[in-house]
This record gives sequence, structure tokens and C-alpha cells, in this order.
Amino acid sequence: MNIIHSLKLSYYFVIISIAMTFSSCTTSTTNNFSYVINNISDKELNVYVKTHKIDSTFKIIPHTQSTIYNGYEVFEGDAPSFGNPFFLKVFDILRIETVDYSTIALDYLNQSNWKSYQSGISTGSTKTTTTTYKINITNSNFN
Repeated sequence: MNIIHSLKLSYYFVIISIAMTFSSCTTSTTNNFSYVINNISDKELNVYVKTHKIDSTFKIIPHTQSTIYNGYEVFEGDAPSFGNPFFLKVFDILRIETVDYSTIALDYLNQSNWKSYQSGISTGSTKTTTTTYKINITNSNFN
């Protein structure tokens, strides 16, 4: 009887040790994000983007979309829980203009004018989230 009791205790010790090892592992979280301008309008756009990584101007022809910025943040442990902290704060400057100098009435710096799409995968202690921010610019957005 003592041998069976001793084996049970050993079994529980092994299980608890394994559980403690897995629960003490530091998780790694990567937040990928991209910004897309969908030019549904009949106008050609010039988009100026400046961040700490890039300083570029993009031409977006009518009826096309373009990714103007891709980025990521890596966190050891859990990522911040207060939603996506990045949104437009990644840009030092974001300017959208038309080639023909029409005035854009759409406030593209207002978060409510952007739609976001998110997907994520978890593999063990690694979590990856991808968020795409997209704004649609239509003919009705010009004065």
C-alpha cells in the first residue's frame, strides 16, 4: 500500500511541476498593424507619411487601394489591454491631398472615419495579432 501511495505522490509532484513550468513561461505578444487607403474616388491622391521609420509620399490612382504603412510592436508578457495604442499616433505627419488640389472634406485624422479589421493566432506562449486600419475615400468626400 505504501508503494502505491508513494507512486501517486510522485505522479502528482510531476504533474504539478510541469504545470508550474508552463504557467511561469513568459508570453510573447506581437501586434502587427497596417494602414490602407482605399481610393474609390475618381481623383488621384498624394499621401505624405512621416514616422520615425519612414518619410515618403505615395501616389494612389483612382479606384485603387494602397498600404501606406506597416508596423509592429512586440511585448514580453501580455500586451496592453487598453485596445490598440497605435492608431494614428504612429504618424508624425499624415497628409492626404488630391493632385488637382481639390479640398478633401473627409477628416482622415478622425479615428471614426477608419474601419479596423483584426485577426489573431496563438501558438503556445506566443500571440500574434494583426490589425488593418482602412479608410475609404469616395467622390462625395471632396468639396
